[in-house]
Amino acid sequence: MTCDHLHVLPLSLFILIPVTFMITYTISVQWDHVVPGFLYISETGTLSPESCIFAQCLNIAALLLGCCVYIRHRQVEQWQIERGHELVDRRIIIVTVWCGILACFGLDILANFQEARVVAAHMIGAITCFTAGTMYFSLQTYFSYKMAPAVNGMSIVYVRAILSTLTLVLTVTTIIPGYVSMSEFRAPRRRFRQQSRQGRSSVDNKPLLLFSIKDLDYFYSPRPKSRIPTLRTATASGRKPYVDRGVQGTT
Repeated sequence: MTCDHLHVLPLSLFILIPVTFMITYTISVQWDHVVPGFLYISETGTLSPESCIFAQCLNIAALLLGCCVYIRHRQVEQWQIERGHELVDRRIIIVTVWCGILACFGLDILANFQEARVVAAHMIGAITCFTAGTMYFSLQTYFSYKMAPAVNGMSIVYVRAILSTLTLVLTVTTIIPGYVSMSEFRAPRRRFRQQSRQGRSSVDNKPLLLFSIKDLDYFYSPRPKSRIPTLRTATASGRKPYVDRGVQGTT
């Protein structure tokens, strides 16, 4: 069976996470759990019933994200075996896939440990997701550069380089102001509506919203059809064309 519809995975991820955030934000505002504005995404998913939707949808997103990481890993791994053994060290490929796995694990921890109840676990999950995800994006940009033009064009490299740079900037501008905001906040954490009025600035919330959107944009826009490519043109040296046998094949 040929895998012709793998592009559905990043497309589903691209749709699921923004829709989840919009739903939880709407519910939290309607139930008077938060004050409307630029909030931390976690604040719109920390109280029931929106926390149930937040956790369930992000669990599904973590699974889809893991599938995307695996598919990309198989693509890069097969390319390295066929053509890139002198261009890319296999150890870098292993480090990259582990960064992707850690990002998925951090997202799952972030979703299931709400900020108002288990703040330490929630922050560990968020930092793991963002930092590992940023490293994963940067390394995938490096692979895209090495794989051009055999697997992708240089336009893909430029797009991924821009998104990776933006992700790095937004990660830094999210973590540092977030740490300062939480360290200076001293009001009781009884209700997020009170907290939003008294302690949190909207300035350090904007990068987190943009960061989430750019993560999704990274996964979908560079690969409008996430199918493991088959290179049908032989090289000038007489090498066999690159064909992925791991994912695209017949059973």
